[in-house]
Amino acid sequence: MMTLNDFRFATRLWRKHLGHTFLAVLTLALGMGLTTAMFSILDGAVLEGLPFEEPGELMELEGVDLSVDRRMITLPLHDFVDMRERQTSFEDLGASTFATVILSGSEERPEQYQGAHLTASTFDLLRVKPILGRSFQEVDERPGSPPVMLIGFALWKSRFQGNPEIVGRTVRANGETMAIAGVMPEGFGFPIRQDLWISLRLDPLATPRGEGPRLVVFGRLRDGVSLEAAQAEVSGIARQIEAEHPETNQGIQLVVGPYVKQVMGKEVVQLSYTMLGAVFGVLLIACFNVTNLLLSRSALRTKEVAIRSALGASRARVAFQLLSETFCLAAAGAVFGLGIARIGVDLFNESIRNSPFIPFWVNVRVDGSVLAFASALILLASLASGVVPAIQASGTAPNEVLKEGSRGSSSLRVGRLSRALVIAEIALSCGLLVGAGLAIQSVVNLKNVRFGFATADVFTARIFLPATVFPDLPRRDRFLEELGRRLEGKPRVQGVALTSSFPAMGSPSRPFCLDGGLQSPANPPVTQEVSISPRYFDTFGVRLLEGRDFQPSDGRDAAPVAIVNQSFVERFLPGEPPVGRRLRFGCSDPDEPWRRIVGVVPDMLGTLNRRGVAATMSRISDDNPVGVYVPLTQGNPRFMGIAIRTPGPPLAFTPIVRNEVAAIHPDVAVYAVNTLARAIAEQNWFYGLFASVFSVFGVSALFLAAVGLYGVMAFSVSRRRPEVGIRMALGARRGDVLRLIMKQGMSQLGLGLVAGMSLAVSLSRLFETALFEVEPWDRGVYLSVAVSLALTGVLASIVPAWRAARVDPQKALRYE
Repeated sequence: MMTLNDFRFATRLWRKHLGHTFLAVLTLALGMGLTTAMFSILDGAVLEGLPFEEPGELMELEGVDLSVDRRMITLPLHDFVDMRERQTSFEDLGASTFATVILSGSEERPEQYQGAHLTASTFDLLRVKPILGRSFQEVDERPGSPPVMLIGFALWKSRFQGNPEIVGRTVRANGETMAIAGVMPEGFGFPIRQDLWISLRLDPLATPRGEGPRLVVFGRLRDGVSLEAAQAEVSGIARQIEAEHPETNQGIQLVVGPYVKQVMGKEVVQLSYTMLGAVFGVLLIACFNVTNLLLSRSALRTKEVAIRSALGASRARVAFQLLSETFCLAAAGAVFGLGIARIGVDLFNESIRNSPFIPFWVNVRVDGSVLAFASALILLASLASGVVPAIQASGTAPNEVLKEGSRGSSSLRVGRLSRALVIAEIALSCGLLVGAGLAIQSVVNLKNVRFGFATADVFTARIFLPATVFPDLPRRDRFLEELGRRLEGKPRVQGVALTSSFPAMGSPSRPFCLDGGLQSPANPPVTQEVSISPRYFDTFGVRLLEGRDFQPSDGRDAAPVAIVNQSFVERFLPGEPPVGRRLRFGCSDPDEPWRRIVGVVPDMLGTLNRRGVAATMSRISDDNPVGVYVPLTQGNPRFMGIAIRTPGPPLAFTPIVRNEVAAIHPDVAVYAVNTLARAIAEQNWFYGLFASVFSVFGVSALFLAAVGLYGVMAFSVSRRRPEVGIRMALGARRGDVLRLIMKQGMSQLGLGLVAGMSLAVSLSRLFETALFEVEPWDRGVYLSVAVSLALTGVLASIVPAWRAARVDPQKALRYE
């Protein structure tokens, strides 16, 4: 066992060799710091879970349509009611729906907040109570009961100045008067990142089965009930409902899973673990470097070890002494590594600080669990770095070493092992650099996208038109018509468009059928649908390819029309004239009219396709570029976007737009103000973050591998100095010596590259869904990484080789 004297001796030893100590501590600090930072991110986002009592017992129920293998995050109202009545595995089930809420009716201007409608059971399931007032009660769920609101801590402080008398006060929310029942604790934002909550009033009898709201369903497992048992019961109930209601539930299965992992999505969770595994590669490289350093030190201490053994020290005792030296290095590395981890955590938090897509429970920090992880890394790094040198050194035969009478190094054969470790370092570096290269290429591809429409000089904002404020279509139409007229009359306005969705930012998808087409009504194709005002395409500088644009005369009483994009024509009408064809949303839905196609435009929707991790993080899951545009006056969108093209600074229109909207209706708020270019970039924030993190991993791995290769080459040259002297004395020239030494370095580099490319292919497939328009086996990236590693290897090898070529034969032979 290691003793206090062992640590004292180790400390004195490393103080004598400050250069080696600094290099070893720096290497371990970098590896341990990056690994600890990545673990902090994984812990704060996934492992720690919801900040509630027994968060691991909170589950979410999701649907899967087996007929099309499609995940459904929400469940129909009637399925929730049936499941709630029949299940026994959960204490209870709760449900929520997301809502945009406009608060108005005070001296402050109307403001938009992210809200949710919650069942009264939610707060008992979460084990959370308001800090002021009460939570929702069962009576609040009943149809016809007055709506009740709970507000978040931040909202209470900002809009209501932390008024302690807030409970019972009434506010206008989406034009409806509501009473504030309570204030939730600081940091509470369930289900995702909500600011306020309204009681969810359930009325399954008011709508036919299959219609009505869709709900996010969650529950808390009863004591003693496993996830597997709950899944079995839920699956059985789903089959019962399917048998009872095949017209709405055919092929629908339910899946139970931990709330956090279900909401984050399996792609995000998988990628988080993949990145933690990748950064462990950086730590391994650091440990291999220290191992090589210790091997070189051990080669110079064989006589010391032999004397200890001759005086009676057992092999285990010698090994523990050497391991204590490694432990001291690892402990010092961990101390500085925690500083690096803290910097990494701060940079990560800053990068996500303003992102609306990060759930409220993501709390990345260096806390007790992270410190425990760092402590485990000390032990791991000590063993990974010190076991092999300790075994090598403690296995020295004392008689042979002392009999040699040499400097005590010839009996230790470390060359092959050191070279093998360097090959492993290069391989790991290659894998990480390929990952970084692919991520960087994603960002480059994203920045080089040519949209084909105006972005930088376009002002964008959104408004919400709630049914309580605009209960019928004529009122909504009058508001939008008046808003468009006022904005078009402002100076320096080159175009105004009102739209349900902005270009390249995703839009809702709907099934459709073509008149005379071969599509099956049971499994119809899907297209994105966008409602737009006249002059929409002019505002974004887009010309129609065929047909005509929408006109003010395309109103509700006019014939239903549509404009399709180029992808629609290529996929569904190849070689056919599209203008004049008819389509209908919903196929067999008798309430949907047949729409005649009057024009074709270039693609503006699917320019940025998102899938996998990026889709989850940006809340956009549709990467279908097919699109259909309908007149704004023939649709019924509640969420509207305002786009204004101007030659001046776009954001200068912010007060103008706010004032005009308020002048038309005081209960409508303007929010999400931005330029279109920046809005698109912010929605794709994940690509930049992923590239930044992996670039740090890759550059760190490259640096450590270069240091490792240089160290092994330098040590090898020092060991072969007599051999070089003999070769030069026998007539070898400096060029011959240079080639001899470089050959050793290049052979290690070549083997490392071959192994690293194989590793890179496997690693890159794990985060394929996080890439943008780049394949996991992109040749350019692999070639760039190979060239970078080759150049680094040459630079790391050439200095020791040059020193070897400059050896004075007389001095080398006298040294021998």
